[in-house]
Amino acid sequence: MVWARLYDDLFKNRFVIDKEELQRRLTVPDEIKEKGAAAVGQYLERLGDDVERLNEARIIILGEKGAGKTSLARKLHDINADMPGKDDSTEGVVTTIWQFDDKDGQSQINAHIWDFAGHSITHSAHRCFMSARCLYIYVYNGRTERDNDPAYWLEQIRIHGGDSPVLFLINEEDDHRADIAENTLRKDFPAIVDYDYVNIDKDKTALVLFRDKVMEMVRNKPAWNNQVVSAEAYKIKNDLRESFDKSKDPHITRDDFDAIAQQHGVQGKRIEEILEDLHTLGICLWYNKEEMLDFNMLVLNPDWITNGIYRIINRGFKERRHLITVTDGKEMLRDDAHYQYPHDKVAFLFRLMKVYELAFFETTNSVFIPGILPLDQPVNLPEFDENESLTMSFEVKKALPPNIVARVIVQRHEEIFDETLLWRKGAMLKFKDTETLAMIKEDGLRIVVDVIGTERTEYISSLRETLKKIFDDYKGIKPDLLYKVLEESVKSESAFLREREFPLELREEVIRGYLKHSLPYFDAYKERNIFLDNTGKIYQIHAQHVHIGPSHFNFPETVSKEQYNQILKVLEQISDSVDDLNEKITLNEKIDKARELGYKKGWSWLRQLLSFGGDLASIASYVHGIIGGNLPVS
Repeated sequence: MVWARLYDDLFKNRFVIDKEELQRRLTVPDEIKEKGAAAVGQYLERLGDDVERLNEARIIILGEKGAGKTSLARKLHDINADMPGKDDSTEGVVTTIWQFDDKDGQSQINAHIWDFAGHSITHSAHRCFMSARCLYIYVYNGRTERDNDPAYWLEQIRIHGGDSPVLFLINEEDDHRADIAENTLRKDFPAIVDYDYVNIDKDKTALVLFRDKVMEMVRNKPAWNNQVVSAEAYKIKNDLRESFDKSKDPHITRDDFDAIAQQHGVQGKRIEEILEDLHTLGICLWYNKEEMLDFNMLVLNPDWITNGIYRIINRGFKERRHLITVTDGKEMLRDDAHYQYPHDKVAFLFRLMKVYELAFFETTNSVFIPGILPLDQPVNLPEFDENESLTMSFEVKKALPPNIVARVIVQRHEEIFDETLLWRKGAMLKFKDTETLAMIKEDGLRIVVDVIGTERTEYISSLRETLKKIFDDYKGIKPDLLYKVLEESVKSESAFLREREFPLELREEVIRGYLKHSLPYFDAYKERNIFLDNTGKIYQIHAQHVHIGPSHFNFPETVSKEQYNQILKVLEQISDSVDDLNEKITLNEKIDKARELGYKKGWSWLRQLLSFGGDLASIASYVHGIIGGNLPVS
């Protein structure tokens, strides 16, 4: 309805655009946009005409342990702050509010600084508190092993923060200047705004300049400086902050919130709407989920949540126990220097860990946290017969999110049959009441799933859907899905690996393309054709509709042996889906573009066509024509 009114207003005003209204629509928070057009319309409707600038921003500091994140967080807040001691280390997330003038000098911005721990055991929890519409600062010192490849953290920022801007700060703690591949990294991660070389401890002048840069970015980012809320929500927000400043109580009841809203004349459904907006914007947290409602609690300070969850994870890791009772949790948090965690509040944190998929309930009063299982795989893992197992793998190009396997364990914990066969990066599970088993594990840039047993097709299909949904939660990451071709293996041509045999793996879209045209896949290593019908049937891979057939191609009448081998090699490396490519540009447009560039014949033409996303099945048909002897190979 809100969109209809927008168009109606445009007609009535003879297409004279209200600039303030346009700005308001252009700066709808990403968190609202992600919920869809209806949510955006409802949000704009609720704003009304009487609005206030929010003046709230988030700065998230990430990096390896010991890189200097806590030092930077303190210095941003207060340039003269003392440096942390050698033994000071952030256990989870430390949040502080840094206040400075907005761009007009009329009011103050509340910049919420989130200093994230760098210890690897906490990384799986970071995704619960990272988001879009933030300024990310990656602190790098080049001293730790992973810091030699900053892509890990930059990829985590991208998949959680979308296109949020990134400042890459190199903490020069000694005379050695870190060697950063700036251009390469910026090409791979275009969200990087700038590189800054600063000795946080000793170079106050450079640090002041960096601090000024951060302030200017916050002041001039439209998503922050133009973000508005309804006047009612703004007044409620101020009352909530004033209440917290006085009482230091990080949470209130939902009834207390309703009473504050009613003092400002807000009633009924409108209270729920404002609460939803404030939660989405991170002003206060209300978990409106069925499993959380019995707590009747609204959190004013997210630090209370992050502090509690991360301390439980760290203590569990240090004590080498992944099964923790509410009583254990209460004991772990008993001596907390900042907050109180009585029994019912620990139960709230446990329930929230379940919502975040950090844990599942082993009993009504205990949680199982897969992220703190032993890192090493068990010695008693059974070996699967390669000839009997189905295998699929999800492969990414940069870095895996650190909690994929843990989330699979949480979602499918009822299939655990032996806890000794679980580890931080892998799990053995059993399908229902059958003897069908699955092994899921992280292997480099892959999540590999092996399934064996009579119900292997049904089980691997079910696990495939679980993993697809998990990967869909992350922004900008689209893994390749590969399958082991059944009853086939490939001998390596490498002298070093000559005696080993490797299963032939094909990407899902490659299999679909060949199935669509009932064509065999040519195995270049064994120089034989492989029909993929059985593979498609057992993995339940169905052929997709292919829009353009091979008759639309103007292929050369002959190709050389070298061109032929190159074609086969490139076909195996195609990773983009046919449907996605066809949505971006039509096949005829690809062909026309390739011809404009002069690639009309042979390998050069085909390679250029592929670079524009050629239709996989049609190209496969062409190669099949060569294999079948329809086209000569010179």
